Amino acid sequence: MKEQQLNDLDVDIPNKQKLLGLLSVAADKIKDGGGIEVTAFLEKRNGDMEMMIFPQIDDFAKKLTVMILKKQMETGNYVSYTLLNEAWMSTCDKKEPDFKVRPRDDPNRKEILVLSHKNDKGEGCIIIQELVRLESRIEFKEPIVKDGEWEGLFNFWK
Repeated sequence: MKEQQLNDLDVDIPNKQKLLGLLSVAADKIKDGGGIEVTAFLEKRNGDMEMMIFPQIDDFAKKLTVMILKKQMETGNYVSYTLLNEAWMSTCDKKEPDFKVRPRDDPNRKEILVLSHKNDKGEGCIIIQELVRLESRIEFKEPIVKDGEWEGLFNFWK
């Protein structure tokens, strides 16, 4: 797995411009005072796209989202998926991180936009963009891309 700044990318990521466009639309929505629900973009074999929105109220809703997407992708009609969501991320400087604290309960958490993309060949990437809420505006950091065989992504084609 490689980690790169977006400006350094060549052609490692399929549909890179589409993915960056989705990230930009999400950032604009947040700047305008909105939030982002988990949104799935499913690409069909014929090139058509379907969009599904999943409100994430609790852990059960998250599990239900994964189950619905898995069933949808198992039909064999899709070649890729892209998930877009807002999330919290824990960071630490310790050699032994404390995984008992969930990011939502971590006072040092970071707010991020996450865009996860994977195709039926197993190729994928995650784009993470930190956002910082200031008094009068929201600042977006430079997105980071993690590409390659990223095991953190769901493989709905198993």
